[in-house]
Amino acid sequence: MSELHFHICLIYLDDIIVFSSGLQQHLERLVMVFERRRTAGLKLKLEKCLLFQKYVYDHGHVVSSQEMSTDPSKFKLVAK
Repeated sequence: MSELHFHICLIYLDDIIVFSSGLQQHLERLVMVFERRRTAGLKLKLEKCLLFQKYVYDHGHVVSSQEMSTDPSKFKLVAK
């Protein structure tokens, strides 16, 4: 998966975020990631998969098509 990391997805431990600029490209990239995992013998837990999200919360950040920013809920913890 190393050649896909930062090009079509972000990988951290067991989390993978696939990003794209359109639906068709996203489907193609998902197929690539799923195929790589399958050939490596790695399985996915369906209940942990979130597909076609506009943004995701990941390790204290909000990642969207527009930006990557700090999760606003983290500011509340610091302000207290």
